[in-house]
Amino acid sequence: MAVGDVIADNGLGVAAYVYFQPAATIEIMITAGIGQGNYQYYGNTDGIATDSVTSIGKDGAYANNLNCKLGITNTHYLAMYSAAASAGYSGIQIK
Repeated sequence: MAVGDVIADNGLGVAAYVYFQPAATIEIMITAGIGQGNYQYYGNTDGIATDSVTSIGKDGAYANNLNCKLGITNTHYLAMYSAAASAGYSGIQIK
């Protein structure tokens, strides 16, 4: 991967936390989180406990968090949860 590459995934876990942890030297800016279901959380975690997720989105069915700016690294990485259906994200590599 190189600086400027788009990072995206969709159709991730249902009713469970899903994580995306970049390699040690990579930094990524998450720019959108999407999903279906009534409770969706997108945030970062340090991996110690799921409770450390800082919520940046909680939306209703088919809602999008299209204007988020969440920087993630190898030590503070993306955590997502969708209670009823799948979730996804997109972002760009910045380092």
